[in-house]
Amino acid sequence: MLAVPNGLPQGRRGSVFTRMSEPVKAKYHQVFLQFDTDCNGEIDEYELHSIMKKLGRDLQEGEAKRMIEQVDSDGSHVIYFDEFLALLEMQQEDHKHLMFNRDVFRTVFNKSGSGLLTREELRTGLLTLGIQPTDVQINEMISIADRSGEGTLSFEDFDRVMRGNHRRGSTIVMSMWDTVFDMAPAAAEKYSMVNKCAKPMREFRHVSRDKITCGKVRRVPADKPKILQPTIDGCDQKDVIELEEGVYTEPIVINVENLTLIGATCPLTPSPGNQSLLSTPDSALLDSGSLSGSSHVADSRRPYVGCSRNGKTVIEVTSRHPAVTLRCKRCFLENLEIINHGSGPAVQIDQGFPDLINLDIKGQNGGLLIKNRSHPYVKSCNISNSARAWGVLIRESKAIIEDCLFTGNCDGGIVVERSSCPWIHKCRFVNGKGCGMVFGETASGVVVHSEFSGNGCAGVMVSNGADPVLWKNRLHHGEAVGLSVTDGGRGTYEENDFEDNEGAEVEITHGGAPLLRRNHCLGGSGSAVLIDDGGHGYVEDNDISGYRLAGVSVGRDATPTVIDNTITAPEQVAGTCGIALKEDAKGKIVDNMLVGWANTNNGRRQSIANGLALSIGGRISTEISGNIVRPTDQEAHAEKIAQSMRHRNLRRRSVCLTGK
Repeated sequence: MLAVPNGLPQGRRGSVFTRMSEPVKAKYHQVFLQFDTDCNGEIDEYELHSIMKKLGRDLQEGEAKRMIEQVDSDGSHVIYFDEFLALLEMQQEDHKHLMFNRDVFRTVFNKSGSGLLTREELRTGLLTLGIQPTDVQINEMISIADRSGEGTLSFEDFDRVMRGNHRRGSTIVMSMWDTVFDMAPAAAEKYSMVNKCAKPMREFRHVSRDKITCGKVRRVPADKPKILQPTIDGCDQKDVIELEEGVYTEPIVINVENLTLIGATCPLTPSPGNQSLLSTPDSALLDSGSLSGSSHVADSRRPYVGCSRNGKTVIEVTSRHPAVTLRCKRCFLENLEIINHGSGPAVQIDQGFPDLINLDIKGQNGGLLIKNRSHPYVKSCNISNSARAWGVLIRESKAIIEDCLFTGNCDGGIVVERSSCPWIHKCRFVNGKGCGMVFGETASGVVVHSEFSGNGCAGVMVSNGADPVLWKNRLHHGEAVGLSVTDGGRGTYEENDFEDNEGAEVEITHGGAPLLRRNHCLGGSGSAVLIDDGGHGYVEDNDISGYRLAGVSVGRDATPTVIDNTITAPEQVAGTCGIALKEDAKGKIVDNMLVGWANTNNGRRQSIANGLALSIGGRISTEISGNIVRPTDQEAHAEKIAQSMRHRNLRRRSVCLTGK
């Protein structure tokens, strides 16, 4: 029998819904009570008629009986609580299939993001599945699914085909659609968030740390800097080079492909007689596996100190060149503080696969520059206080950046441009003067499990055709919007937390077309999600609350698809609305649940249109359908369940969903 908390009523049969937790069962029991008005543990035809009438859905004769028969599994002609939960399970499974079909539609076929599948896109998608159709077959595949007659397939058309609800065609065309159905799970699995956000492998053959550091430690004394080559003084490319305490006034050159360069451990409080490393006023260069620099003597007027406060060895320059430049195939830099007070960046990676571990990087005109198809691994670094530029700039390169702190940088913690593709994991972008991250110039990349807080501009800004993936990040308490997608920016943003950012939590403008899905948006000094000035894209299955004006605001010439979101009214509901549509707004507002509003005017020019709490600012041409507006969460869920019972259209065919 069904285990029910706090004496909740049980049905007359064993439950088919055993995966639901006790707190969730208790929540849905409150929804069940919206139907079970006499609290006897069952829903009969009279109660179903009453709740549907209360929800404004009068049933025709015999319709209540048919609705109960769809759910009643034991022939009792009533619905028990466990049967009610079984219905919820079917709804949730149907919702998963709907999301799955949308993923297949977008990732395998409609890669342009237009929302309409053309003949050419259908052909390309079929080719990726190993199907080679003729022009005649393509036309027939579209004709049996296209309800509009315009020669393209909307998602609704595609979904009907995947459910098996379409006109019949020739045997070969029907077999092609069956092949799409059978191969869709494997195709969509490739594009699942788990696979998209998996840590990438570097293209260079991995050299184990044990292999690199198996040689003896070679120490470089400050008073006798050496040129270390593979055959000098027994030094080979397996050695570890440790910078000893002292003042370095001449360059160090290391001509080995594989190198580990470690700063000496310094006391936390340096003394005049215990200074670790004093660099030259010009730059040090690790070139073709070498570390070199200018022969200029350090300016004695500057108070160079070898040890930083955190115990790292210091390389500190004032130069128009980088303090350290890396052009080696493989090297490790550890336990260093690298500072450039001049116009050059602190560290520049020109090529290769270096590892930067536990570094403090500070450059007045840029911290770390990665370019020329480099692929570094950066871990546990503090990249901060770039007064005139970025913390990290990635240009035509890849990078793996983990567990790093970015703070106080002017133009962005990380700026990604020119077809670059970094993987960012567990990093913190805090109190930057500009954005936390900027994606531009056709950049892509993955940001996962990272935090953006207190930045002066957007937590993340995406523009100029950039197409990143943000998954399970937290963007909160910024001085501007949490996420800005503009000027043709795209990307997928899923399961992120947006909280208490100034302005909107998410802003989509000027041709921005993101997929914003399953995020939690709490706050927004205006609207939580603002779509304006030609913004479009998908806002789907998000939980939105805590805003001051509107949950979603759709402005001039915006054409988004806003679908399946739960939008909860703030505590001060007066003057707010779930979704605001301004003049010339377009797009689709479909199947959203708006909780906290009654069917009354709440202080703004507002109407209830097709189940939508709608603030209208002028002429609109937006498709509005299937939305639910109710004062309480229980009533909203009750109406959603009643709609499903009345218009039950669950999938005829089922697929095995993996990796979702």
